[in-house]
Amino acid sequence: MKKIFLVFCIFLLVFSVSCKKTSKASDSKKVLRQFTPGCSDSDNGVNEKTSGFVNGTYDDGVQFEQRDSCVGPFLVEYFCLESVPANKNIKCENCKEGICLDK
Repeated sequence: MKKIFLVFCIFLLVFSVSCKKTSKASDSKKVLRQFTPGCSDSDNGVNEKTSGFVNGTYDDGVQFEQRDSCVGPFLVEYFCLESVPANKNIKCENCKEGICLDK
């Protein structure tokens, strides 16, 4: 009976250590990139009739660029919001190359 109890305790110890390692790995994935002040929008905000893009630089020096695009029945319109990129999904049945032809 003592052997079974000892094996069970060892199993719990090993299991609890492996769980702690897993949680640390998943915590590292939660780090978000920070943006340096500055975001440029080629079509000056939400403009459904013009295909544009936003660009800028993360704090770590990596540059980004996001282009307006069509995804299914939506125009994904990128714009700058307080110096960071943002997007808005606009219902558009006739979308082509980042331009909504419906409106």
